[in-house]
Amino acid sequence: SVAIKMMKHDMAMDESFKEQFTSEARLIAKFNHRNIVDVYDFEKQFRTIFIIMEFLEGVSLEEMLINRSKLSYEDTVGYLIQVCNGLKYAHIRKVVHQDIKPANIFIMNNGQIKILDFGLACSIATKNIDFLGSPFYISPEQIEMETVDERTDIYSLGIMTFEMITGQRPYPEDDLIKLEDLHVEEDIPDPWEIDPDIPKELRNFILKACQRDPKRRFRNID
Repeated sequence: SVAIKMMKHDMAMDESFKEQFTSEARLIAKFNHRNIVDVYDFEKQFRTIFIIMEFLEGVSLEEMLINRSKLSYEDTVGYLIQVCNGLKYAHIRKVVHQDIKPANIFIMNNGQIKILDFGLACSIATKNIDFLGSPFYISPEQIEMETVDERTDIYSLGIMTFEMITGQRPYPEDDLIKLEDLHVEEDIPDPWEIDPDIPKELRNFILKACQRDPKRRFRNID
């Protein structure tokens, strides 16, 4: 069994988007890591493109958060370690995911994590002005069209961790333009203000990972 990802036909008319989609297929088809979805092949047919990838059984982290609101500290750490292992593999190969968010983290029935959708990925230490990640998890340097590196994924991972253990994202979301400004101009709220029982190590991880200045974040996934 396989899963097939198809480009929407209206997108297939956009040459730049089609090029990005194809680039994603070629990129992750070279990867071989237990925490990154396997891609077997891609085909151009019927004026569109299909990516053939491994079939996964389970739920996305996004679905899990909808059903459970927030996760236990133990589950959060277990999932984070697996996501970090997958990102480390990509970063060693000079690839930044650029769109780490719950919808792109898949939890298989056996508890194994798979990172999905490297469609926004680009090489470390390059600018990528054409495609931005989700406004809820996007880093300040992506918003300001600055150079991205592995610390970009670390920022998004911190935002996602905040949501995993508090059941909510850190910034108000009624205005997406204002939301982007908050990523750039406002420090992330202290998660202890929502749940003072959060272990200090998890709280410190979130606060450091989500520093607006990349130089003040963790230097790498290790």
